[in-house]
Amino acid sequence: MVIAKQQSDIWLNDKNWAHAASGESAIAVPPTAIESERHILGSVLAAGSIQQGRQAFSKIGHLSPKHFFLTSHGYVYRAMQKRYLAGEQIDASLVISTLNTKTEKSDQTFLEQVGGEQFVYELAQVTPANLETHLLDVEKAAFRRSIIHLGKRFEKIASQNRLDMPELIHQTSSAFYDTTSQINSVTSGDELILTDAIKQELERLNSDDPPEERISTGFGNLNTALDGGYLRGSLYLFAAPSGWGKSAMLLSLANKVLHAGKRVLFLSLEMDLKRLLWRMAAIESSVKWQRIEKKVLSPDENTRVRNAYTELAGLQASKAFTMIRMNRPTLSEIRAKLDKHRWQSGYDVVFIDYVDSRTISAPSNNRFRSETGEASDVWEGIRDIKDTCGAAVVTAAQLNRDGSKRKGNYTRDAIYGTSSAVNAADFIGLIKRPAIYDETWTTPECAFVEIGKYRDGQDCDQNGNPIQLYMKWEGEFTRFSEWRQPVPGALTL
Repeated sequence: MVIAKQQSDIWLNDKNWAHAASGESAIAVPPTAIESERHILGSVLAAGSIQQGRQAFSKIGHLSPKHFFLTSHGYVYRAMQKRYLAGEQIDASLVISTLNTKTEKSDQTFLEQVGGEQFVYELAQVTPANLETHLLDVEKAAFRRSIIHLGKRFEKIASQNRLDMPELIHQTSSAFYDTTSQINSVTSGDELILTDAIKQELERLNSDDPPEERISTGFGNLNTALDGGYLRGSLYLFAAPSGWGKSAMLLSLANKVLHAGKRVLFLSLEMDLKRLLWRMAAIESSVKWQRIEKKVLSPDENTRVRNAYTELAGLQASKAFTMIRMNRPTLSEIRAKLDKHRWQSGYDVVFIDYVDSRTISAPSNNRFRSETGEASDVWEGIRDIKDTCGAAVVTAAQLNRDGSKRKGNYTRDAIYGTSSAVNAADFIGLIKRPAIYDETWTTPECAFVEIGKYRDGQDCDQNGNPIQLYMKWEGEFTRFSEWRQPVPGALTL
């Protein structure tokens, strides 16, 4: 039985079907296309006899072993795939050689488990024909098996009357995410074949289509540093000690994106919606948020605040802006929420305030899991979210205990979940407010973002010094804005 760690990665095959689809309404005969599986594999092995195995495999390389119902067929496909990705030729004898290795959980080799050399040579005798039809049949059967299995999971959740509403929602959200993940894994395969990627890139270069859109951050120097702005599928991480303005930075950036006419989804994992709205209104109206909270407003301030709320309500109604409070959600719940809003209205930039094992429930069942292990799980999940949500993702993180003691002298190594966070992020900006830690600093409103990493561009000047992007800190409005004055010794972008 071959079952990976995640529910969404189950390989529904002849070894585990009875268990995967068990229940009173289970379908005894699973959807299969075994003859088509044989034709697909046979076409590659037959082509291999005339040194054309690699070319033949490129036509089926979008599949994964999970598409094959017979475990033996899945093992043969995986052996072909391994050779292809290594740049090696594919034929019956070479596939046999690759299969002749022991599995992790058995003393038998893969070759013994598929039925020996004869099984492979018999596949090679298949006469290739109608490959596209056979491919569609195999994909459709795999898809139908996934639907049956996932349907049983939803049925099981719905039948548990003892679940309270929060737990019912949690389990349904997790199953919902796993459903979309299973569909993606079956319909799109696990590997991006290099030849396909090159073909797509050549088509892009030859087309008249403009380059991929950059979404303006609203800050001139940050746009310059990011080659024009945010890029979909990228993760932008801002880090600072507690109370230095992480939420204010994300709210300020979200406000700028909205003013640029783009759609924003803001997930708050820490602050409640009421306080977030006070701060959003303060940013937009230039009225102190404490005055908004206490309703100590002049007639002019009252008008400006009301206008700010009216504008936010209009953005919400047009589905250009959505703000959601989530209390220590799981990664699956975050994914489910993003999927729901992507289908309903779409979004250009997702803001998550903020990422930490105290704000996100790590997906581990081990209660002895270390803090480092939990951080790794969380950041791995955030990386997966940015890869699949179809938007730019902007988030924030705390510093670890050591970093919080360094005052302003901290680097990206001080971020919570350091190595995992650094690996996941495409851009890291370290928020620094010298007025907090430097007694000689004479401009209290002057702050800066120090670039700790930029995967796609420059993070240091020609002398190796970190690039610093100066901004104006307006604490009474809980916002960062453009810094328009010269700073002695500052690097201008």
